[in-house]
Amino acid sequence: MLLLLTCWLTGTVWAQTRKITGVVLTTETGGPLGGASVVEKGTNNGTVTDAQGKFSLTVPDKGKISIVVSYTGYARQELSVGSGGRLVIRLSSEDKQLNDVVVIGYGTVKKKDLTGAVASVQSADIVRSNPANAEQALQGQIPGAVINKSSNLPGQAFTLDIRGESTITGVTEPLVVIDGVIGGRMRDINPADIQSIDVLKDASSTAIYGSRGANGVVIITSKRGASGKARFSVDAYAGQKTPAHLPTLLNAQEFYKMAYTDQLVDLATPANFSSNEMAMVNGHKSSNWVDLMTKNSLKSGVTAAVTGGSQGTTYRFSAGYTQEDGSIPHNTYKKYNLNGALDSRITSFLKVGFTAYVNYSINPTGSLEALRSAYRARPTGVEYYKDLVNPSDGYDAGQGPWGPYAVWMGIKDNQVMNPLVESDPANSQFQVNATNEMGNAYAEVRLMKGLTFRSSISTSIIAEKQGDYRGTYTKDRAGVNLPRTTYDTRDYSTYTFDNQLTYTYAKGDHNLTVSAMQSSYKYTAEAYEIAVQDLPYPSLWYNLGTGGKINGVKSSYSQNTLESYMGRINYSYKDKYLITLTGRSDGASQLAPGNKWAFFPSGA
Repeated sequence: MLLLLTCWLTGTVWAQTRKITGVVLTTETGGPLGGASVVEKGTNNGTVTDAQGKFSLTVPDKGKISIVVSYTGYARQELSVGSGGRLVIRLSSEDKQLNDVVVIGYGTVKKKDLTGAVASVQSADIVRSNPANAEQALQGQIPGAVINKSSNLPGQAFTLDIRGESTITGVTEPLVVIDGVIGGRMRDINPADIQSIDVLKDASSTAIYGSRGANGVVIITSKRGASGKARFSVDAYAGQKTPAHLPTLLNAQEFYKMAYTDQLVDLATPANFSSNEMAMVNGHKSSNWVDLMTKNSLKSGVTAAVTGGSQGTTYRFSAGYTQEDGSIPHNTYKKYNLNGALDSRITSFLKVGFTAYVNYSINPTGSLEALRSAYRARPTGVEYYKDLVNPSDGYDAGQGPWGPYAVWMGIKDNQVMNPLVESDPANSQFQVNATNEMGNAYAEVRLMKGLTFRSSISTSIIAEKQGDYRGTYTKDRAGVNLPRTTYDTRDYSTYTFDNQLTYTYAKGDHNLTVSAMQSSYKYTAEAYEIAVQDLPYPSLWYNLGTGGKINGVKSSYSQNTLESYMGRINYSYKDKYLITLTGRSDGASQLAPGNKWAFFPSGA
């Protein structure tokens, strides 16, 4: 009976399902597509094709059903299937993305015509995670690129490696080009102003930048205006950052057991505990210094833009503000951005335009010791001076309170100071203010059909000021020494003058683009630093002349220039056979006489 029942159930199941079989081919060549996905619409019931493009899918026997067939790089196809025989499904290639234009340095090309390795990220993906800077927007979006944050303090730069570690002590970060500005800083650009970021990774792609393209090239193109009535837009976001992965710490009672009771059992020397600490232990109180030092923080930004223009002239202007607070008090990053772009076709053969950026950032990060002290401080320590049962049992009696806080927490140890005192901005400050002004202006002349000449000049001027103040009640000054401070300024400037001649020819199956370029580049860096100690009062870094002792004075200056000549040929036949030949000759002022020039060729 059991055997008969099993056979009946099996027959019932087979009667309720049926198999769909078929093959998936390409429209262009008729060849099989192995690995294509075949799924019953609206369900998880699916399969993939084998190496010959064949598939078999079991579906419910309920008349017509819909299946979805898809494969990367091909147009998705949905079809209704009845009770017919073997299916033959043909997928056509999805060429929408292949027609997208990417920037390859001193020009653009369609993706389908690329011979080098170039990755591109568009505006929608750049702002998707509301990054504080553009480097963060590239994380996880560029194959082969390793992007790490150098510090978890807000506003800090990221490290970006595209072609791996090519040197032990040298620079491995790629060259950044922002609207023609060579050597720009990605963190100074408002991500909402960026139209695309193109990353040139292999030698064929980067050869056009010669020696400076050795570590790869990142090309940033900002948003431009569009003709029509003026359009205003406001993009804003706000979010909360929460400290994560914090360790579980011992409370006062657990710490006392570990450091005193267990040590006695093990016949080891126990730690000393003051009467203030014993009051915490016996009173079932405890201080979680990491919890007191960390907090939820704000991350927000707003960008207002206006764009428009006539048929011959377009414009876009924007203003932005970004704020990213840290997870410890008095730790923040604020950035103010202005951006403007104008393009105008003056005559049928002359076009001019410019792009300009101005940004200003304030980045106070407070004491760099405070969080470390929070991890080192005993949970038996006392937060407020008024809660000490005996200030004389420790170092607090002669010290007195700092505001409401007990400087040494009622402990017989002056190795670690109360983290809340260490982080007080009246006691310790570290701040970097930076201004970055960038701009590019160009003129483009059409000399004849297919032949254009473009001349552009770009510049970047960066001014940074950094102040480091450490008051008496910091670990650095140990609670007994007068304050010390360090103040330094750094100024960087770059100028680039480019001239480019481009010829394009297209006839039948042939497409040819020839470019010849000349470029002059100048870089200047200037820095000054002074460090003093024994300040008579907490004047931060604004009254260095009152210091009792000058620890050091430094200054530096460097300048180098680069002269370059470049050529590139892009040829395609029937949109199928592609050739790119590139050559660049660089002459660098910092190299020795007789060895200043080098040639960088590539072919693909």
